[in-house]
Amino acid sequence: MMKHFPITKVSEIRNEQIFNEKLNKFGCLPGFYKWWAEENFVQEILFKLEVDNKEEIVKYLEKKDNLFCIYVGITTKRTVKERLKEHIFKHSDRLIKNNFLSTFRKTIASIFTNNMRDVNTTNKIIDSLFVEYFVFDEPEESASEKIKQIEKEYLKNKTEDYNNKLYILNIDLNKHPFNQSKKLRKLRKESREKSLKEI
Repeated sequence: MMKHFPITKVSEIRNEQIFNEKLNKFGCLPGFYKWWAEENFVQEILFKLEVDNKEEIVKYLEKKDNLFCIYVGITTKRTVKERLKEHIFKHSDRLIKNNFLSTFRKTIASIFTNNMRDVNTTNKIIDSLFVEYFVFDEPEESASEKIKQIEKEYLKNKTEDYNNKLYILNIDLNKHPFNQSKKLRKLRKESREKSLKEI
């Protein structure tokens, strides 16, 4: 059975004790999660990525009230709580050096600071975002299959298919015609190389 935790602003769970209290109830299960942002943040991403057709791209983003979904992530072998903890809290030179910094933190740091070592700016940016998660309270094998299928459904777009939504910060499996995977990979490579020189 799938359970849903509503959209929450990250700044409200930045305190690790509050984070644990919020996620201990349902977050200790595998599932998937969505990162949401306000429109001004989306526009800033598009500006940083030097996107020309901004208005066209925004039309394909999933929208809920005044928020836009920018990233969908899954976790099958670990819990949602563990995965979100990596996105929100875990940041160190060791993680950067060993290439274990969370994918979402890598991307945010690369877009906005061009330096994966800039922990404070990365945290400040993440705090302005919103997160929502879904978990599956059922046997691991069954849950894993459902979660993987959900990821495919979200990112399944064929090159010529404009019907599905665009999750602009997703890289792997992102086949939407307006995906920014190539630019994001380049930014992350440059950012990591710059960081490694400073370590």
